[in-house]
Amino acid sequence: MQNNYRLLKFFAINKLLLIVVVISVNLFMGCLDVMEVTVLPQKKNQSINNYFVYYGSFHNHSNISDGTGTPEEAYLYAQNDADLDFFGLSDHDRNYNDSSWDLVKQAADQYNSDGVFATFWGFEWSNDSMGHVTVVNSDTFCMSIQPETANFRQLDLWIDRRNCFAILNHPGRQDGYGVEFDHFKNLISEKIVGMELWNKSDGFSDYYYNDGYDSNDNGKGFYDEALTHHLKIGAAGGFDNHSATWGTSADFRTAILATSLTREHLFSAMKARRFYSTLDKNIALSFTIKEQEMGSTISPGTTTLHIRASDGDNEAFSEVILFDRNHTVRRIWQPGRVTVDISDTLHNDNGDYYYVKVRQIDGDEAISSPIWVSNGQ
Repeated sequence: MQNNYRLLKFFAINKLLLIVVVISVNLFMGCLDVMEVTVLPQKKNQSINNYFVYYGSFHNHSNISDGTGTPEEAYLYAQNDADLDFFGLSDHDRNYNDSSWDLVKQAADQYNSDGVFATFWGFEWSNDSMGHVTVVNSDTFCMSIQPETANFRQLDLWIDRRNCFAILNHPGRQDGYGVEFDHFKNLISEKIVGMELWNKSDGFSDYYYNDGYDSNDNGKGFYDEALTHHLKIGAAGGFDNHSATWGTSADFRTAILATSLTREHLFSAMKARRFYSTLDKNIALSFTIKEQEMGSTISPGTTTLHIRASDGDNEAFSEVILFDRNHTVRRIWQPGRVTVDISDTLHNDNGDYYYVKVRQIDGDEAISSPIWVSNGQ
């Protein structure tokens, strides 16, 4: 009979220090000994406009479905090899059962550590005509092959009843029958918070620079069409990794603006649409109107916008563009500097929305979530 056990405990003391304590428990002798204490430096994340910037992805696969590697290997690799701040698994819905669902949740909880690495669990609702959707941190899962969640409208209602959020995956890929995401009509849940503007190693050229579902709308792509249909969604992306290279096959990231690296704070930031999509692994971006950050809703009127950007490798920014609800370029700046700090005056009417795109000299880009304008009616 084995009587000795070793327990590993993480204590995040502050933003800069992490204490790892290894405890030995001897059940036969009734002893508990602290075997070792190690103090490790915590990450120094980039900050911008009073927020820290955290990088990662929620859309990933393991051997629970059609990916390679166990859930434990996925979380470890994402943290240690890809150096991500947050990570989530979202294996295909039809491959889950109650046991495998609990296994992924347990793995996520095992590797979650405040101030070090935030983990999430979820599933990918996978309908090959109506689209794929990542659902994050729901209490349970559903399947597109179940009668009660067989179409996108039913999924929308299912999501709305739960404490979770969802992201629309790789738009356009499943539109062979012309009904992907039902082309955004009649959605009710504000828990659908984002859309992928990149997927795997396919960047904005595939999922942002396109003509969307409708060819008669001023060249709007999937993202702008969804916004036109009054979906209150932000700009995201997904590794969609199946090959056990979670976060290292490309430098693309979803970036979240939050006050600290905890599951709770990142979850709240995603619900607030305070995130952006980037093809560079360490662009920091802030976009405010009326001193309200991306994802916010502001009242109409004339006010000040503010755009800030920087890069962890000091790469220079060549262009900054402001778009409006008609996908019209409202402003364009060419800073040619490694930091961007732009202020301008903007008149906003009820029903408007704005978002920004920044481009670096090497061609990498980041796209913000919008800011919406509403008089509250």
